[in-house]
Amino acid sequence: MNMDHHVRAYADFLESKTDLRMPLKVVCDFSNGPTSIVARELARRLSSSLHMVPMNDSVHPDFPAHGPDPSVPAAATEIGKKVVETRADLGVIFDGDGDRAVFVDERGVPVPPVAVALFLMKNIPGPHVLDALLYEAATHLDPSLIGSIFASKVGRFFISRTMREKGASIGAEFSGHFFFRDFFGLDSALLTMISVLNLISRTEARASSSFSRYGGHSVVAAKACLSRPFSSVAEDIKLSVSSQGPRISELDGLTVDFGDRWVNLRPSNTEPVIRITAGAPDPIVAEALGEEFRKAVA
Repeated sequence: MNMDHHVRAYADFLESKTDLRMPLKVVCDFSNGPTSIVARELARRLSSSLHMVPMNDSVHPDFPAHGPDPSVPAAATEIGKKVVETRADLGVIFDGDGDRAVFVDERGVPVPPVAVALFLMKNIPGPHVLDALLYEAATHLDPSLIGSIFASKVGRFFISRTMREKGASIGAEFSGHFFFRDFFGLDSALLTMISVLNLISRTEARASSSFSRYGGHSVVAAKACLSRPFSSVAEDIKLSVSSQGPRISELDGLTVDFGDRWVNLRPSNTEPVIRITAGAPDPIVAEALGEEFRKAVA
């Protein structure tokens, strides 16, 4: 296999999607994954408009820097310091296989996935597809989105299929996967970075300002052991909340929407646990809601 050919082909594609209206500096933490191989070629081509500061760019199968997960606190802390130190416009943490992107702004502050998704959606014509978790967070932040975006089950297969069915331009998952019609309806962390940088360069605003308008909604995650069929857990939950009249969705697990707050419970595909995600404008309320349902299913 001619690896150089594939690297050049991917860099060709990304370069064709780049439209920076002003020079930018971005810190890229590659988490010791192979994304750095393509990024180096892209940085070489875009050197006049994009200054890429690499971190953890040596490919290693054990991911020694902080593991392959870009959402771990250690990764955000490390890149946050580097962004501030180098006075960069943005920081991006890539996961081990290059299909997830987690952002920090120029202050080194992590950007919630829902803010990144809404930033893209507000600037790229739809339709748009979000997984069930992002859909709840986005529509609670901006109720006017209801009816104009489509919810999907979590997972590349489901997001891509829904995008094809709806003719969507972009899709997003709470985990940091962003999907693009121009990329076969699949997820690309490098294309996500380029898309965000393009938009920041057009607004001529700092990243923190660009994303802040889409903040104000806290989402927390927890786990609980699954010791009985999830269907039984779901029925018990629906019965216990019925008197409060919430909106119930079973698109992906069980979502209970109380209007001012929401919670999703979903059985894991890889371990015997229930993943619990709760959202509310107040982080204390979100934490309390998640803990309430964690105890309810324990």
